[in-house]
Amino acid sequence: MEAKPPVTIHSLPEELVLDIFSYFANPAPDNRLHDQPSSEILRNTEGACPLKTISLVQRRWRAIALPLLFRCAVWVLDQFDQTLIEAGDNANAIKKIPILEFLRSTGLGHDVRSFTMIINDTMPSCTDTKMTVPSQSSWRDPDTTDTVPHRRNSTLFHNKDKNWLWEMLFSLTDPLKFTIIASPQTLARLLSCAVFVEDAEFYSHVERLHILSLSRHFPSEVAKSPQRGQLYFNLARHCGEEYVQTALFTIRPWTHMLLNENSSIRVYRNYHFFEHEPPSILPSLLGCGARPYHVPLIPPSITSLSYVAIFPTERIIRKLECALPRLDHLFVQLIPRNDILLDPDETSHVDIRDLWITSTVCYNFFLGRLLRNEGLVDMAEPSDHNTSIDPQDQNANSTPGYNWRFLKEFESGDASSEDAWTDVMQYLNKSVSAWRIKKEGLLVRGAVPS
Repeated sequence: MEAKPPVTIHSLPEELVLDIFSYFANPAPDNRLHDQPSSEILRNTEGACPLKTISLVQRRWRAIALPLLFRCAVWVLDQFDQTLIEAGDNANAIKKIPILEFLRSTGLGHDVRSFTMIINDTMPSCTDTKMTVPSQSSWRDPDTTDTVPHRRNSTLFHNKDKNWLWEMLFSLTDPLKFTIIASPQTLARLLSCAVFVEDAEFYSHVERLHILSLSRHFPSEVAKSPQRGQLYFNLARHCGEEYVQTALFTIRPWTHMLLNENSSIRVYRNYHFFEHEPPSILPSLLGCGARPYHVPLIPPSITSLSYVAIFPTERIIRKLECALPRLDHLFVQLIPRNDILLDPDETSHVDIRDLWITSTVCYNFFLGRLLRNEGLVDMAEPSDHNTSIDPQDQNANSTPGYNWRFLKEFESGDASSEDAWTDVMQYLNKSVSAWRIKKEGLLVRGAVPS
């Protein structure tokens, strides 16, 4: 009987080889988005990627490995890329940007599950940039435009259409997670929204990077937006003002949003640190800015929000507390996971006690809202999911803290290190509150399943 030839990796079908290769892929770098933002946050810390080395062995292996290598794509924008975007040169943008052209030419765009844009420097302002400037009470004549970013009460209002960029990227890829790492000024420019900059110098002498990340559970062909989504945007249309509404938040049915606003430690060097507000797009996301940014950018498909910042001041936390969107789950992390408190450049002339006192006060804000609104909501699905929303409904749109009554889960990323969280646990254990401790750091409304 003739002996069968030995089975080697070269004789295995591609599906099995792909499964073998997947064990050599580095873990997704975007699991570090809760860390302090930097241009190096996604850099591989585990040395050379074995899968990349495997892809260089032969053409067949490379063809099998490439979809795994580009499952998490990162686009680091250089000055040319930034100028191209700001100028709105969308005619042949894909051909002019190497990573996008590579994804298009190889057909790997549909294999991308996580796409990240990293912009280290503030995007340049072009002379043809048009920014409509709102006044305190109403819009200026829509025909009046400025050629440079305009300040009104030290707030930059960006109203240039960048939707061609999102349409281009999402025609090429269909990621489950989309992340932008950039300064808040650049984020505002990309999202056509406002950013407060008057106190920026108190927070850092250089523009620090923030992280905005959107994610969903399913690819586009099987995902469905919540029914309330279409109803919600009646509010935006009711606004009636002529301004650019970014398509990024609705181009896919995102269900989770993460905003990481870096460190605020330096502002505590000032005696009146509690009066300062960081440069942030959070007010525009929440819809608590000046007109026309009083309409939230966060779409109703978002049911989970993660807010991360290192010792933020009360001023910005109060905006989150008062203008919380309608959510099922809220995650908050205010304490650093790194050793930034040992950095003398950060903590020089800072009373460390102020940091911990402020974080305790912030958690007390959240606890107050949780307890203040308990018992006010029937846990059955509210009726306004199936009826039109009246844009004039002051309870639904203007009452501070109104949406806390719909929150089902509150989670803290500081449960293991925050003294204030220990106080919360002790209080809830002794109270008759509807909120219960499901696990360390996680509170749920109602009874916890056994």
